Amino acid sequence: GVSVDFKDQIVFDAMSGKCGILSENGTERIPAIYDHLQPKEDLIFFGYGGYDYDDYSSFFSNITGAIWGCLNSEGRIIVPPKYDCLEIRGDYVLAGRDGSMLFIDEITYARDYSGVYDLYSKSGELLIGGFNTFEFIEEQKLFKFFFGGTWKHTSELIDEWNGIYHNSYHFEEGMGRWIITDLELKSIKLTK
Repeated sequence: GVSVDFKDQIVFDAMSGKCGILSENGTERIPAIYDHLQPKEDLIFFGYGGYDYDDYSSFFSNITGAIWGCLNSEGRIIVPPKYDCLEIRGDYVLAGRDGSMLFIDEITYARDYSGVYDLYSKSGELLIGGFNTFEFIEEQKLFKFFFGGTWKHTSELIDEWNGIYHNSYHFEEGMGRWIITDLELKSIKLTK
């Protein structure tokens, strides 16, 4: 007989059109209740709504207009489905909300996101939320969060005949604040 390994295969329910994930033996590991599934490293991003539009792919997904959350490998929700984009950063999940991907031209998104972020541990604990940018400083094991600021947009017409513009964005900190914390989120420095 032929041995088949079903592990981590995404399947679609014929009746509902929803997707799930199979275990090694072909049984359902993650139930087929999600519109979109995207395995990333040891986690699974899941989405509801939206539509697949390859021309508008971003660093996160080519699904436009979906609401996203995150599952661990056993299928437990660790980030609730209320985000526009998700990204794994080491041992953390960076979840973007209240914004959108910033576009460069009519078909290309930048890596930047105009909203705010919440930071989750991979076990599902909300660590801190509402910041605009985030860095993890590996050498010193520090978090660096920026609260405030705004994205500024400029647009340049590059093809008048076809009406094509090149858009660029830059982030202005303004009166916002950087907060630098240790791994327990105890503030060690507050700077402008």
